[in-house]
Amino acid sequence: MSNPTLINGFEDIVTFIKQQEHRNKELQEKNKELLNSKNDLYHQLEELVQKYETLKEQNESLMKSEVRQVKALKEENKELKEENKNVIRVLNLVRKDKEKLEKENNVLKEENKRLKEEEE
Repeated sequence: MSNPTLINGFEDIVTFIKQQEHRNKELQEKNKELLNSKNDLYHQLEELVQKYETLKEQNESLMKSEVRQVKALKEENKELKEENKNVIRVLNLVRKDKEKLEKENNVLKEENKRLKEEEE
């Protein structure tokens, strides 16, 4: 005759082992899902790092370009200021020449007027 306590204990052990196998299978599936998720996140991270590096390079290039443009504009501004000073100098010379010519013209007009009066 079989011992019912022994049979019940054996059945309990088999049930426990089946439960553990089922739990183990669930954990393996969950682990696989987490691993896939981890891999996906890793790839996303790689893409983001690449995008960051690209944007960083573009930003550095733009900064260098802007610095060159600012230097060029400063140089152009310096040249225009110098040109402006030269134009002002020339205008002042022209103004002085104009004043001299006007004075000479007035003197000549007066002399012409005097000569006409003398002729008459």
